[in-house]
Amino acid sequence: YGGAPGLRDEAALGAALAIPQERFAAGCHSLAKLATAYLLALDGKQPFQSGNLAIAFLVAITFLRVNGRVLSGKEVNVADDTANMVDGKCPESFYTHWLYAHTCQ
Repeated sequence: YGGAPGLRDEAALGAALAIPQERFAAGCHSLAKLATAYLLALDGKQPFQSGNLAIAFLVAITFLRVNGRVLSGKEVNVADDTANMVDGKCPESFYTHWLYAHTCQ
C-alpha cells in the first residue's frame, strides 16, 4: 500500500505498548478502553516510518478479537470515527463507547 517500511523508534513502540498494560495493571479491565489505549498510544508515539494510524487500528481490533470481541462497524464509519478521535475531534470516551457498541462476542 506504499509508505516507508520499518520501525522508526523501537523505544517509542515499547512505550506505546506499555500504556495499555499499565492501565490493565492499575485495574482497567474494559476491553474497549484498553483497545482505545492501544490505538491512541501507537498513533501518538508514531513508532513506525509510516502507517501508524492504520497499524494502531489493526492492533486495537486484533486485541479485541483475541479477547473474544469482533468489530461489526461499517468500514467508512470506522475510518472516520478513528481519524476524528486521534485528531482530537471527539473524546476518547466517545470512541471507547463507539468501539464497545460496534463489537460483539
